[in-house]
Amino acid sequence: MICLYMPAKIAIIGGTGVGSKLEKLPGENIQIDTEYGMIPGRISKHDNGEIVALYRHAKGHKLPPHKVNYLGLAQACQLLNVTGCISSAAVGSLRRDWESGTIAVCTDFLDFTFRNITRFEDKVVHTDFTHPFHIHLNQTILKAASIQGIVLNNEAIYVGTNGPRYETPAEVRMFRQLGGDVVGMTIPSEAIAFKEIGVPYSCIAMVTNLGTGLSRSDLSHAEVVKAMDNMGDSVLKISKECLNLIKNEMS
Repeated sequence: MICLYMPAKIAIIGGTGVGSKLEKLPGENIQIDTEYGMIPGRISKHDNGEIVALYRHAKGHKLPPHKVNYLGLAQACQLLNVTGCISSAAVGSLRRDWESGTIAVCTDFLDFTFRNITRFEDKVVHTDFTHPFHIHLNQTILKAASIQGIVLNNEAIYVGTNGPRYETPAEVRMFRQLGGDVVGMTIPSEAIAFKEIGVPYSCIAMVTNLGTGLSRSDLSHAEVVKAMDNMGDSVLKISKECLNLIKNEMS
């Protein structure tokens, strides 16, 4: 369960198409000093608590996936004592029945990034990953989506690649055969950082395109941004409703 003795405060990590929406939330800009560097963010106060907005790729989408400060993002959330972190991710679909506009909660991942993200470089710590994403927070997200009338698939296996290039048709076929549902470049690294530091973490994956070889056209980042712009508001609605639900649990 989420630690309910904490104030109702959730973090949202905005990726492609969502970060720009987070910047427009009313509130104040902050800088969180972590041992991995300074993490910029924004605190927005609401009737039921606070939302901490963090930008995965920095403001203006400047950082490629392999240079994102995943450990810094996780520690920033720990230092701010957030109740949980909801991450948003633009993804490609590995299945033809999940077209652009499909939204799903991640429940597991396959990590092909080979980045070796860890807080434990100098000591032996084996973190359990039976549940890569926080079960109760996932359930809260699903309940929030239902209240808001947003259709959300309740299970998705995320395949992580290093990027920044997109996948080949052969890779897409392989990832699907291995059981993957969606593919992207950030979430396994992020999930590892959050799991190791002990902050409840979930991810809402938003399909922007069919994977390479499944689509009739070549992929472009502009296509991804356009699709995310349409779905980004759903993440904010779900997150605000989650804050309301968590506040009710605490009362």
